[in-house]
Amino acid sequence: MTGIFGGIIAQDPSGTLPETHTLVTGNSGTSGVRLRGYSVGLIGTLTPTATTIGGATQITDLYYDESVPQYLLQVNGGTNSGWTQMVVDSTTFARTSATYSSGFWTWSTTNTIANQVFGANGTSHTVTFS
Repeated sequence: MTGIFGGIIAQDPSGTLPETHTLVTGNSGTSGVRLRGYSVGLIGTLTPTATTIGGATQITDLYYDESVPQYLLQVNGGTNSGWTQMVVDSTTFARTSATYSSGFWTWSTTNTIANQVFGANGTSHTVTFS
């Protein structure tokens, strides 16, 4: 993409962002140790699971962990670059605000199970990466 003066406008190097997914919340655990969101083969659903964020191929986890409390995003094959933010419905998670380690991003929070962004079991949410 080029601007009016022929300069390059900042963009996703893969050319695929923004990227939108639909997450249907799943629930696991009991009070104090619950997970809410999506974890492949465990809880919830994510459509599609394929991704290109940070050069990754698949989102394997995106959930709120009540015991920490934190939000966690895990991808297969990703690096800590190539995207700026994740928005779940209207709540923004900046990539630079997360702690990153080998395909995992975590965001510490003061949210509780009652006000975390993934809501109750079975609720649908739009997740957008840009």
